[in-house]
Amino acid sequence: MKKYLVIFLSLIVFGSCYSSELNHNRIWNVELKEFESRLLSKDYEFLSQFDFSRLEKRDRLKEIYKMHKGGAFFLSFIFETLGQRENQILFLKIEMLEGQWKREAAEKLYDLLSREKEWDKLSEYLKLYFTGIEENKETLPLLIEALYKSHQYKEALFYSGPDFLSLYTLQSMILMEDLQWIERLKFFLYSGASSEDIDHLYNYLTERDLMNSIGETEKLYIRAISSYYRNKFDAAQVYLKELQFSRETYRQYPSLLYSLRLPIQQTGLEEIWVKRFLSDFSFASTFTVARLYLHERKFDLADDLYRKAITLAETDYEEDRARWYLMDLYRNNIFHFSALVEEFAPLWHDPQYFNDVLEDFLALVSSRGEWSLFNKVYPYIPSYGDDEIIAAYSWVKYLAIESGSLPEDNREILLDRMIKSTHLSFYNLMGTVLSGGSLTFDESCELLTEYSDADDLLSGFFAFSLSDEALLYSSGVERHLNRQTLRRVSQYAADQGQYLRSIQLLNYISLDSGQKYSLGETMLMFPPVYEELILTYSNENAFPGEIFSGIIRTESAFTHDIISHAGAVGLSQLMPATAEEHARKIGILNPDLTDPETNIHIGSSYVRWIQERDWSENLSQMLIAYNAGGGNLRKWKRIYPGYREELFVEVLPYKETRNYVKKVLASSVIYGSVYKNQKAEDIIRKIYPDLSSLKLQ
Repeated sequence: MKKYLVIFLSLIVFGSCYSSELNHNRIWNVELKEFESRLLSKDYEFLSQFDFSRLEKRDRLKEIYKMHKGGAFFLSFIFETLGQRENQILFLKIEMLEGQWKREAAEKLYDLLSREKEWDKLSEYLKLYFTGIEENKETLPLLIEALYKSHQYKEALFYSGPDFLSLYTLQSMILMEDLQWIERLKFFLYSGASSEDIDHLYNYLTERDLMNSIGETEKLYIRAISSYYRNKFDAAQVYLKELQFSRETYRQYPSLLYSLRLPIQQTGLEEIWVKRFLSDFSFASTFTVARLYLHERKFDLADDLYRKAITLAETDYEEDRARWYLMDLYRNNIFHFSALVEEFAPLWHDPQYFNDVLEDFLALVSSRGEWSLFNKVYPYIPSYGDDEIIAAYSWVKYLAIESGSLPEDNREILLDRMIKSTHLSFYNLMGTVLSGGSLTFDESCELLTEYSDADDLLSGFFAFSLSDEALLYSSGVERHLNRQTLRRVSQYAADQGQYLRSIQLLNYISLDSGQKYSLGETMLMFPPVYEELILTYSNENAFPGEIFSGIIRTESAFTHDIISHAGAVGLSQLMPATAEEHARKIGILNPDLTDPETNIHIGSSYVRWIQERDWSENLSQMLIAYNAGGGNLRKWKRIYPGYREELFVEVLPYKETRNYVKKVLASSVIYGSVYKNQKAEDIIRKIYPDLSSLKLQ
């Protein structure tokens, strides 16, 4: 008898374990692998068999997490695709309360319900989310807005607490006749409220006849900022003239000074407000007055106060900011600027912050031939500069030595500094080629294991075959994505024809000094798009196809319907009038510049036309004219005679044109070497014919 009892109990235990194992591998009685397979193939019809309200009552909706953590969040997007709004909301609620992506689900619910002004339902759901949760400051404004718009003013104040204050909190206080609203109003106004919010508040207080209930200073400030926001500058000037703050107010609310600067400049009241600000001795007031002096072109006074601001700075960022503005003040005074580099370089905290002013100084000092001054500054650049600016200065020094403008130096060191710049950048490529090297790629970067929350989020979208959503949610989190995720999203963007986005994503890959892109990443960054069309029309116009690919990538990143602010259209960014003129020459009437073939055909014809002009002596000058116009090219050749081609590009007064030529050259090298098996040196020589004289012997 005991023997049979043991067998019976064993069968129960075994059956229980087997059943548990079965349940573990099933979602709503569907095999896990089958469930995953159907979602990946976008076969969503099987979802219609489930009664989700019944499953909710039995607490079985969370079975979706067997497929992927955060599964309820991802499944909600599938229901959105199917137009099943209630199921979408249901799974967003599950995720918001119990899943991994609580904040994202709350924000999605807000988008969904606020669009239809379902404020009661939204506030009900968000209150559940906030129960017992401490770290939810990012979504607190959503709850306060929902409570306010569903007339739950008391609740809005409860959830705001003493530390949070928004426009809706303030308006709830007014409606609840909270006597502290006037004091809280001051904090709201002076702690960085936007001009739009202040204008909205002005309307709100005026409609309720409450403007006379607040202090005179707050009243004037609201009216001044509201008038400025509405472009009523005469009225803003009247209010700003009367407006005054105490020294204590400036100290308590430093962001107030930054908020006032633009309205003061727009209304021409710098002189009055300088005196008022100088009653305070903080970084914010001193820095703001310096900028007001700069606007008035009182450079000596601005200089004094920027220096004073440096001594008053409380953070590294404030110190660097004041130093940058002081250097920018002397951007066109190369002698004073060089002295500032010597003074500030050993002290600055973020070298990259100063790249733009250092780049402009480099072009200016080179164009004026002040090589002794350049040589005086140069030692500070390798010691304290960012890798990219070190490469730029080393390149110009290399050219100046070759031209006889500077004495001989160790060229190998200069080229090595160029090579250390970003892999496949202009300086990296030039340094590599001139030192006798060749293009190499790093496939070891495939082995990556570190994942952030942002990586997990996007991998979840891909697991549910929601690639469009993965691409959408990649915006704003690029800096937090690892290399594998960036590559995966970039590949999907490229597959969808979104080449600009694909390239942008890969630009976020963080390369340590000396680290390289893989060949696969390189091919994504330099996609062979419209290859046949480019080859056909480049050959027809006797123009190197790899350089025309470089032009198109630089101009439009292969976005066929892009239109620039200046009105340039399509792949090769043609101005309509210029395009129409050249289209007639090749028999095209009423050209559609957003059509890839039409644009490439006309663009290649226009490139040949520039190349054939007597003022365009080589492809380097052709690229300058393509970007800045033939008139500018002719003018610059008169102003800067005698420069070798490589150095001529470096002294051009337009930063955009300097960078344009270098970007096209780098892109051309990749297209020629990766896709056509050409030597990098041969491609560069097409743009810079005298390249051989620069190579290390």
